[in-house]
Amino acid sequence: MTFEEFKSQLAMLLCDQPRGTTADLTGFAVACWDGRDVLRCFSATTTDSTRSMTST
Repeated sequence: MTFEEFKSQLAMLLCDQPRGTTADLTGFAVACWDGRDVLRCFSATTTDSTRSMTST
């Protein structure tokens, strides 16, 4: 499955959800729904006691 196919499938699952809904993809990745499209995915990494978010 390509990323575009994955994004399309995820959009079909989220299409009836309100704007601002997030989908937890894994323990470190989240997709955001804007009411029409999946906007972005984030990954959180922890190093020692520091936490950072990276847009993918």
